[in-house]
Amino acid sequence: MQTPGVEVVAPAARRKTKREGRMEAAVVSLQRYMNTYPNQPGYANYSDTTFIDDVLYGLGLALGASVGAKGYNEFKATLRKHLGTGNEATGRGEGVQK
Repeated sequence: MQTPGVEVVAPAARRKTKREGRMEAAVVSLQRYMNTYPNQPGYANYSDTTFIDDVLYGLGLALGASVGAKGYNEFKATLRKHLGTGNEATGRGEGVQK
């Protein structure tokens, strides 16, 4: 119940952090990329290795890697570092943060 003479004001919306905006954009990008997958002729016959490479390529694009083989190779190097030793292997993403 509202008190007479007291105006109820909704709290101001919190601004997204740069990281939140970047991650939301990455998710949208990866979703769009994967949604095109069924449009590829013969995708149902791809090997597991091809599928893994394709998904990693899309993930790299979503995280800002350059388009094409050079960008994919650079992303794979970042991914190897992330999956390596120490804090980079904790799953917290330190190896891929910009």
